This record gives sequence, C-alpha cells and structure tokens, in this order.
Amino acid sequence: MSAGPVTYSQIIILDRNAEEVADLRIFPNPVVDSVVTAQVNASVHGNALITVNDMSGRTVISHNVTVAKGINSIQLNTETLAAGVYALVYSDGRAKQTVRFIKR
Repeated sequence: MSAGPVTYSQIIILDRNAEEVADLRIFPNPVVDSVVTAQVNASVHGNALITVNDMSGRTVISHNVTVAKGINSIQLNTETLAAGVYALVYSDGRAKQTVRFIKR
C-alpha cells in the first residue's frame, strides 16, 4: 500500500518588522457614551488615517490625524453611530491595524 508521491512546496519567509507595527487599543469597549478613545503607539511621527467601518464594510467615520512617535490618544465622536459592532482601522502607510468595538 503506497501513500502516493511526495512533493515539496517552496518555503516563504515572512519578516514582520516589529517597529513598523502599530500597537492599537480602544476604550471603553463597549462604547456607552458618545466618545471612543483610540490609543496608538506609533513607530514614527507622521500622518495617519483612522476609519470606523460597520460590519458591511461601509466607512462611517474617517479622520486624518498627525501622530507623534510614541503613545497617542485620539478621541472619536460616536454619537451618530447606531448600536452595533464596528471596526476601527488605523493606517499610517507602514502599519495597518484593526480593532473591533461594540456601540451600545
């Protein structure tokens, strides 16, 4: 009884530079008031885009911000959002990170 021919796949190495990945946190979660705070530990000073998307992928909030190297706190007004689950996306050209939150 033979298991069949043996084949090998090409090995691909993915190198994810830790300095290029932003550390993103949001609070409070769930959001019960009209403000959510995004806290990002940026690797460099520069411009970034923060968007909030509903679960269908539609962008409901979009803000261009300037971040300093290190920890930055950015407050977003969520008053116009209906109750539900949303994705907050941070992108600065080097790093992109998504965190989900609940609006009550």
